Amino acid sequence: MEKEYWIYMLECENGALYTGYTTDIDRRLREHRGGSRRARFTAGFKPVRIAACWKLSGTRGEALKVEAFIKGMSRIGKEALVAKPEDLRKMIVATLGFGASLCPESAATET
Repeated sequence: MEKEYWIYMLECENGALYTGYTTDIDRRLREHRGGSRRARFTAGFKPVRIAACWKLSGTRGEALKVEAFIKGMSRIGKEALVAKPEDLRKMIVATLGFGASLCPESAATET
């Protein structure tokens, strides 16, 4: 079933780039900021800003594949995506075979 998903990268206070996906970006960011049990990593390393985010119209499986793809990237690769978020669509089309409905969204600087 197709839905709208958000794939996002948060820069944390320790410099890590945390990647996740959600159907409700506002709720998920509140969980990260509030130290929710559902956001264990960011409970220990608070998010400083949204480094990048994308909107995907597709299935949950596709959202999970994009999230896993980003999580599998090197630090340098993730930093390149932060600098040019539009490149993720090309990468996904080339490696996973889908992505026409993946669009970068403006990322707020503070969470």
